[in-house]
Amino acid sequence: MSGSDRSDKEYKIESEVESSEEYSEYYWSKRRRKAQRRRKKRSSSGGVLEWEEDDEITVLKQLYEFSAGSCKCLYSKAFYEYVKPKLMNREVTMSEMSSKIGGFKNQYLEWRRKGNSNNHELKLLGPHRRQVFVLSNRIWGDYDEGMKHLEGFREFLGEMEIDVNCLMPSSLEYLKKEWEVQMLMYIQLLSIKSNFDAKLRELIFDFDLERAVCNHGQFMMPPNQWIPSSKTLQRPLRLSNSNSSVFVSINQTSSFLLTIQIHSSSAALSPQDQQTILDQVVRMLRLTEKDEDELRKFQSLHPKAKQMGFGRLFRSPTVFEDALKSILLCNTTWKRTLAMAGQLCELQARMSSQNRKRKRKLIGNFPNAEEVCRMGIELLKKHNLGYRAGFIINFAQRVQNATIDLQNPNNFPKIKGFGPFATANLLMCLGFYRQLPIDTETIRHIKQVHGRQFCNNKTVREDVKQIYDKYAPFQCLAYWLELVEYYESKFGKLSELCSLDYHKISGATLNL
Repeated sequence: MSGSDRSDKEYKIESEVESSEEYSEYYWSKRRRKAQRRRKKRSSSGGVLEWEEDDEITVLKQLYEFSAGSCKCLYSKAFYEYVKPKLMNREVTMSEMSSKIGGFKNQYLEWRRKGNSNNHELKLLGPHRRQVFVLSNRIWGDYDEGMKHLEGFREFLGEMEIDVNCLMPSSLEYLKKEWEVQMLMYIQLLSIKSNFDAKLRELIFDFDLERAVCNHGQFMMPPNQWIPSSKTLQRPLRLSNSNSSVFVSINQTSSFLLTIQIHSSSAALSPQDQQTILDQVVRMLRLTEKDEDELRKFQSLHPKAKQMGFGRLFRSPTVFEDALKSILLCNTTWKRTLAMAGQLCELQARMSSQNRKRKRKLIGNFPNAEEVCRMGIELLKKHNLGYRAGFIINFAQRVQNATIDLQNPNNFPKIKGFGPFATANLLMCLGFYRQLPIDTETIRHIKQVHGRQFCNNKTVREDVKQIYDKYAPFQCLAYWLELVEYYESKFGKLSELCSLDYHKISGATLNL
């Protein structure tokens, strides 16, 4: 058959298929067969599998996450079975995957030995090889530091107060399997983050967890816990059913990778639970594209903010928690605000059915609307919440009965307990920065920092307008940057403070 005849016949076949309802199925089945033939192709020299570039990157990414960035990664059957379903070529054997990982490691170490890891040399590589090098560097870059993976198991035993020297080998093996189950939960959560991490890598090259957390009094309020030594944020977060919580640690392992570690769950988390946890982390740290866009706009108006990396005001994982904490800030001292937040978390811990079953004391989460309603006004007053108890119960009941839209900022001024100060605080948490939460601290700040000695309750709003309107619509961000600068000049870096000193962070304690 001539070339033209064959072409005519193929065109006729394709035309017939296009005109049929089965075109889509035919097209994708043809693509799958072609991909399968390509994946199964072996080189004529040794019968070695030809890897897809996407599969190579997938293996390296999952290896890094599986080992949590350790220098001597633990390659095992568990890892192989976990990664295999994620590959385009699912027929790859464990031996082939092991050889591929070994090849990457040798290639990386040879590259480092030759001193080719500088930025100029990396630019000479193609996009795929450059990505392979970057991932390899994260996995094997600290090769001489020891086996962090095994150190993790030792820490696990230490937390359980177990002396490894007193264990039979069979018991040690059982505990190791229990630890690996917990690690698998951690890996599952990281796998959900993979797409988000890719977007974060594209958008946020200068993200800093310390700056994103330690910039607002929210991070000092229970149940948040900031660990200065490891720069880690810890707190309970809700699962998808809203009634259960898990204790998590969040730290930053690179400029674009956040590690979320689960501490208090004894069973594997469902995909819904994993996504719920991730959504809460994204909200607290303001990591959406909208947040990133607003950050850039503010920093373009305020060069000093860009220099400081300032613009992500830390907030709670839910609007409800932000709203209640805004009420707790009203007409009181900062010390008492911290105490009231702690009281609510303690009450939540007592009421939680999952905590009643445990003998050891667990840290309570901040209560949700249902839990607050169950507490009642009298119990809240008994725990020193005073007149706010009625406002808090009323608000929780409206949320529980779905008679208020928490995402609509126009609703809050109509609710008892949300005066101008509480409303402005909550709007700031929702991402509306025009209105400053004005109180005596604002008057003190304008006098002290801006030299307006005659600022008072009558003039403060006009003073605020004259000072901060040039940063519109981000007046509140500019104000808070100045507050953080002032507090750190007097008390030291907020991220390095001991939690026992948090109650001192107020202009009132300086007797100005």
